[in-house]
Amino acid sequence: MSNTNSGLLGIKDIVFMNVIAILSLRQIPNVAPYGASAMLLWVIAAFCLFFPLAMVCGELSTGWPKDGGIFVWIKEAFGKRIAWIVVVCFLFSCVLFFPLMLQFGFTALGYMIGGGLAENKAFIGIGSAVIFWLLTLMNIRGMEWTKIINSISAWCGVFIPSAILILLAVVWLCTGHQMQTDYTTAKNWIPDLGHWDTIVFLSSMMFAFAGLEVAPMI
Repeated sequence: MSNTNSGLLGIKDIVFMNVIAILSLRQIPNVAPYGASAMLLWVIAAFCLFFPLAMVCGELSTGWPKDGGIFVWIKEAFGKRIAWIVVVCFLFSCVLFFPLMLQFGFTALGYMIGGGLAENKAFIGIGSAVIFWLLTLMNIRGMEWTKIINSISAWCGVFIPSAILILLAVVWLCTGHQMQTDYTTAKNWIPDLGHWDTIVFLSSMMFAFAGLEVAPMI
């Protein structure tokens, strides 16, 4: 793709879209208690979902290079009716997921501001609705706005926060503080898959890798 046409998404825009859909810092607090074993859990999750999903999306995108993504793929295999059902289910999953993420964001913002805003339902509800409809209207205006949203979200939601976390970690170690995770013991790298809690958590880590199917639908 070329960036010469403002109505088209370029390679950078597709990369940013996939970065936003897949890479997220919200999993870090959940993974931290598992220590060094979280590394192997991420590898298992990647091999069980991310790599197969990437191969399937790549193969189907090149085999049926049409607008529509999942809808086109399923229509070719099972017909238009089943394709519509799948797209509607995908839509409902997004409609339920995005407001929850916005509520989480405004709750965190309320804790930062203080004054009881974190428990203020009007602040969380109205703020989430305003941002949801604002982003919806911006996307309706066309790909140029979508590219702007992708760029801002990638930098403000992934790249800059990641750089800040890495910088703070370096400062923490350079100022004489100890690392809280023991990476020197071999057994700490092996997750305990004998407990259902670890298996359930592994499934949530796999869900964190979902999102590659979004780009072909644009």
